[in-house]
Amino acid sequence: AYKRSVQRFKGQAENEREVKKDRYEVKKLLSQNMNPYGVSSLTPYLQDVASRNSKDSHMMLGIIPWFNFVNHQNHGIDLKKYYEVREGEEKWGISLSPPRVGEVDPVDQ
Repeated sequence: AYKRSVQRFKGQAENEREVKKDRYEVKKLLSQNMNPYGVSSLTPYLQDVASRNSKDSHMMLGIIPWFNFVNHQNHGIDLKKYYEVREGEEKWGISLSPPRVGEVDPVDQ
């Protein structure tokens, strides 16, 4: 199960239901002008350290189990894709417009 999760996380395998759920949740949070990844109480430096330490931790799972429970902003995801409306998303009723130039992006808050 962990291997499948890692494959989905790395983009090697995709679960359509999971992708739709993710798009709905992130779009809903963005429409409420909230950060889709939550707010961390750690300093940006410690968030960066945590993300670097866990980046390839699945490769050493059998030797040193290392799980990342830190909320950080280093997900490497471009939020622009969530502002596009894909087929079937119109019925969600989420109106979302991309941030204008100079406007604060919810992720940067």
